[in-house]
Formats: sequence, structure tokens, C-alpha cells
Amino acid sequence: EIILSDKFGTLLPIHMFYFSKIDNQNISILEKNGIEYNDLCQLNDKVFNKMNEPKFSFGKIISKYCPKYGNNFSKTSNIYAVFPVMESGIYAMKELAEYTNSEIIINKIPIKYEELRRFAINEFIVENTTSSINGCHFIIAHKDVTNLILEDLKKINLEPQVIGKIGKRGEPRITLVNENIN
Repeated sequence: EIILSDKFGTLLPIHMFYFSKIDNQNISILEKNGIEYNDLCQLNDKVFNKMNEPKFSFGKIISKYCPKYGNNFSKTSNIYAVFPVMESGIYAMKELAEYTNSEIIINKIPIKYEELRRFAINEFIVENTTSSINGCHFIIAHKDVTNLILEDLKKINLEPQVIGKIGKRGEPRITLVNENIN
């Protein structure tokens, strides 16, 4: 299964904050569209603080599900791979498909800050509203261990979800299986 360690789009508040700073009129535009400037400033600060936090706890979780030195790899209890999302956002799925030379079957695309995202898309403000901060990764693991990984990631204030699985090998591509994906 493929776990997304945190929702897509965690970088969006920073983009929108800088949009508001380009011109004072932009603050009015945001507020006319239901986006309060003070709330945006708080989100921006929250994201910046999260970006500055060391990711030792994330690394410890990943390490917990890797084989111990000298031990064999276990298909059912070890992580197969960890792949960074970061500024690529949703496009990292394509990169993952190419890296693994596999079909990536997606049934869920969780995105943060839906109201901000819709506004940024409608007004052509941000090129990639799914770009994410450090700490957002795809984790490929067997279904027997995904619930344990999800529980551990939630303990460090991430919003992990199983978003899909690896399909056929040999042809890198993305397959969306849920018609309701935004």
C-alpha cells in the first residue's frame, strides 16, 4: 500500500501569504473571497514553524520499520520505500511511478486548505497548490504494517492516509480508481 505521510498542499499558505504582501489590494481580494488575512497570517506562521522543526521523529518512525542491521528484509513488517513529495506535490506520484517502474493506483488524494486551494486555482495565483513542506512522503509498505505506521505518524501530528497501492510492474503510469477525486 502507499501511505501519504501528510496531506498535499501544506506549502499553500506561504504562497498565499506572499501573494497578500505583493499589493495591499490583494488582502481585499482575499477577504472578498472569504479568506481572512489574520487567519492566513496564522496559517503562514504555523507552516513556517512546522518547516523549521527537525524531522527526527519522522526518521525514527521510518527506522522502526526498516530491517535492523544484519537482519533480513521482511515483506510484511518492513517499509519497502520512502519517497519525498515536497514541492513536486501531486506530480511526485509520476516521479514515484517512474522510480519504481510501476503502475501507481490512486484511490484518494487528500489535500489541505481546500478553500485556499480553490481560490488559488480560480485566480491562477499558484502553479501547484499541492506542493508540500518537508516531511511529506510516500511510504510503500505491506498492508499488514500500514495501520501501525499510520498510528505512529499521527502521534507526531501528521495526517497520514493510505492513498493507493502499487500495481503492475514494468510500465510507469498513474491510475485513478475513484471517480470522486477532485
